[in-house]
Amino acid sequence: MQVTEYPLVGRDVELSELREVLKALEEGAGSCTIVEGPAGIGKSRLVTAAIREAEDLDIDVITGQVTELDKAAPLMMTMNSYGRGPKDAHGSARDDRFRLLNRLSELIEDHTWTRPLLIVLDDAQWVDEFTVLALRTVIPTSLSSPVGWLLARRTASGRTRAHDPTDLLIDEGGRRLFLGPLPEDAMAALCTSILGARPDETVRGLAARSGGNPFLLE
Repeated sequence: MQVTEYPLVGRDVELSELREVLKALEEGAGSCTIVEGPAGIGKSRLVTAAIREAEDLDIDVITGQVTELDKAAPLMMTMNSYGRGPKDAHGSARDDRFRLLNRLSELIEDHTWTRPLLIVLDDAQWVDEFTVLALRTVIPTSLSSPVGWLLARRTASGRTRAHDPTDLLIDEGGRRLFLGPLPEDAMAALCTSILGARPDETVRGLAARSGGNPFLLE
């Protein structure tokens, strides 16, 4: 995930919640967390901070990012992270997708016998039908093991529940973290980091036009 290296500001509450999730994961409790918010609100930056926290706790991390043009990549990426070549993984997906899902579940279970695992999927709003099937099949069966799922998705209108597995995962016990606009003091802190100086009233006025969206503010 490409995230500008400005400090994470205004997200202390959300990061604290993710730390609780990671601490529980370190102690053996599986979970599923969905970070949600509009485009540019800082989902990827928060997820990146959570990944660093997980690494500090010596939790293994696998990351994937869905793209609008190559939506099946994250599941294949997860398979490849376990040392399976892309040719074998893609071939299995074509021949028998259910067998691939079963194998993925087995690999996760085998891994978590010895170490906790955090699986991160960014831009989950682009998931394809196969990844929907994977999420709805693998996540519930894996939560009895020390595996944490961290999904980030963009809030959008007109999305149907039948094609949005994250809503269904929330219904089944997943945790939802919604990122709203940055408060004024956090915007001022971000302005200071970007400019290298405290913003004056003119800059604050311009910053307010971003609506508390870090991407627009930057």
